[in-house]
Amino acid sequence: LANPRRMLLLIKEEVDELKSKNSDPRRTEISEQGVMEFVEEDLIPHQRVVVTLSNRGFVKRVPSNKYKLQHRGGKGIIGMVTREKDAVRLLVVADTHDNLLFFTNRGKVFCVKCHEIPPDSSRTAKGMAVINLFPVADGERITAMVAVADFRPDDYLLMATYRGEIKKTAADKFASVRSSGLIAMDLEAGDELVAVGLATEQSDVILVTQKGQSIRFAVSTLRASSRTSGGVRGIRLASDDRVV
Repeated sequence: LANPRRMLLLIKEEVDELKSKNSDPRRTEISEQGVMEFVEEDLIPHQRVVVTLSNRGFVKRVPSNKYKLQHRGGKGIIGMVTREKDAVRLLVVADTHDNLLFFTNRGKVFCVKCHEIPPDSSRTAKGMAVINLFPVADGERITAMVAVADFRPDDYLLMATYRGEIKKTAADKFASVRSSGLIAMDLEAGDELVAVGLATEQSDVILVTQKGQSIRFAVSTLRASSRTSGGVRGIRLASDDRVV
């Protein structure tokens, strides 16, 4: 013990002896492959959710399994607690990794990831104001909400105005929407965007008016236009009628 060098040699001999008696094959592998890069979103599990938006601009997401299947003729369940004179306006079923496009009556579009909407464990929760997600101007309101998994060039967003104009734009034109929003459709003075839907060339579109008129035609008959352009006439309206 008085010789530190001799003591270290004895310790080494004892460790080598233990290693020879109790050695085990290596259980982990040494890989030369590089570490895969990942983003924070990769840590978020995929989940089917129901996203609702009220007339007063409150949005929330709830796991779809909170809505139980009922028999026809049932009394239903509460899906969202709203303030007085408020009501649920829009609803979509989406995956937590989907992109949610919010379109306004003024032809503007905002985009958020579904998982960016704070989750609500209760169906009866009020939700949060959309102004906490993106800037909505005074007098501007959300008129359409679309869930998009992938912005593919062979998918299209169809936009309709209350004066009967319609527009078809490739979905990939909306793949990069900045936080301040983008112009989705150039509207004529006094017109408003009322509906937006996702479609393919094989789809049909039906426009319905307040007076009960309707028209149906193939999406393939519409020419695809740029994101900033206006629409074309989709239905001829009477002076006191509008698309709903």
